[in-house]
Order: sequence, then C-alpha cells, then structure tokens
Amino acid sequence: MEKKRRAKPVIVPASFSHRFVAALFDFCLSLLLMVVFLSPALVLFLLWIKEPTVSMTAALFVALFAGGAIWSLLELFYWILLPFLKHGETLGLAFMGLRIVDERGKEAPLRAYVLRAFIPLVLIILTLGLYYVVEMLSVLFSSKKTSFADVSSMSYVVERGEARR
Repeated sequence: MEKKRRAKPVIVPASFSHRFVAALFDFCLSLLLMVVFLSPALVLFLLWIKEPTVSMTAALFVALFAGGAIWSLLELFYWILLPFLKHGETLGLAFMGLRIVDERGKEAPLRAYVLRAFIPLVLIILTLGLYYVVEMLSVLFSSKKTSFADVSSMSYVVERGEARR
C-alpha cells in the first residue's frame, strides 16, 4: 500500500506595499520608544556641554546606560516575544493584517523570531544601515517576495487569512 504524500502548502507572501507600511509602522514605534527612553540622556548631554563636570559626566553615563538598556529590552520584547505571543504579529503587521508563518503556513516557532531579530541586527551594524535598502529591494524584486530575514529564519510574511493556526 502506498503512502499518500502530503502536498507542500502554497504560501502566498504579502505584497511589498503591505510589508513596507507594516515595517514603517514598526520602525516609527521603535523610534518613538528610543526617543522616550533616551531623551533624559539628551537633556543631560546638553547640560554637560554647557558645564562639563565629573558628576554630570557620571549622570550622563548612567542615563545613557539605563535608557539604552530599557530600550533594548523593549526592542527584544517587541521583535521576539510579541510576535511569538501574538501568533506572528507585531503591531505593524497586525495593523496591515499580516502575520509571520513557517514554511508550512503554520505559526512560526520562537527560533524564527530570534533569527528574524538578531541576524538583521548584526547585518545592520556591519553595513551601517545599508541592509535596510537591500531588504527592501529583496522583497520588491524576489519572486517569492521574501527578505533575507525571511530566508534565514525559514519564515514568511503573509496576509492574515493565509496563515493557519
């Protein structure tokens, strides 16, 4: 008796425009968080320029470290835990009706979100931000509308209706 082979599900990736708007939404939210948590350091820096003292330098260091640490933890939560807990959605993806799924069209595992967060982070640092342009061009011109983050994490961004729980 022959075993029936299951056909690999056809995954229809989200359009470039939907992904772009979702990414812009997420980026603006991230930028807002950065401004909120690093603005005390900016104020201290402006005061330090006016009158640089040892105590002001120490306060500036603490404000930068604390603000940066809080912002970094929130970013990790936003890009890794939030999509994991919300079935593949960041706020931007949810706003655009998109979801991250695995290659079978089901909920992506935690590993996928970790890779989607850390691989681009390293590449952004190494390329001084040029990575963003490469990602946009990749999604725009690739036949499967995938980015490097999608390929490296073996996940896809699809319309919410395309994802299976």
